[in-house]
Order: sequence, then structure tokens, then C-alpha cells
Amino acid sequence: MDDPGTTLRHFTKPELANFLAAQAVASAQGFIDGRGDAARLAQDATRIFSQLELVGADPRCHAIVDTTRLLLTAMTHAAVTSGPRAERWAEIMNAFVRLLRLESTELAATGAQRQ
Repeated sequence: MDDPGTTLRHFTKPELANFLAAQAVASAQGFIDGRGDAARLAQDATRIFSQLELVGADPRCHAIVDTTRLLLTAMTHAAVTSGPRAERWAEIMNAFVRLLRLESTELAATGAQRQ
């Protein structure tokens, strides 16, 4: 089995940023929809946060990387809260999921990713 870090290095920086954003969206959406638990949400957030370092400071990726980090932060908080606070974090995650979908479309429109 390949080392995930090695596999991720095959992407261009914009592709990697978009890929990691999609993973964050999938994890957050799964948790919100009841298909994932808090431990998995926290684990995914920690993993993706560290993998975002591979994107570096590519200026084409700032918007999607920043928004992904915000979603990951919300995921981390949602994983350790319950009750009404957890519902508020779920709303925040939903907002960042919507924003990341827009940022992903925008990144693709710039032509920064391989076709």
C-alpha cells in the first residue's frame, strides 16, 4: 500500500487543495447526516489539517485552503460538543460546505487544475 503522503504528491497544488477540500466536505456532510461519529470527524479533521501543509503557499489556492481550514476547525469543535452547541456547529459546517463547493468551482474555472 502506498504512503498517503507520497500519493498526495502526485497532485498539482490546486488539485491537492481541491481534493483535500472534498475530503473535508465528505467527512463533515457524513457527520451532519448521521453517517459518521464524533471520533471519526475529529480524526479526519486532524489528518486533513496536516495534509493541507503539502499545498504550501500557492496563491491560486488561498481561498479554498483558508475555507477548508475553517471547516476543519468547525469539525473539531463539533466533534467535542453536544446538544444545542453541536447543532450550531453543524450549521456552521453546513455554511462552510456550501462555500467550499463554490470555491472548488471557482478554482476549476481558473484553469489551475489539469484537465
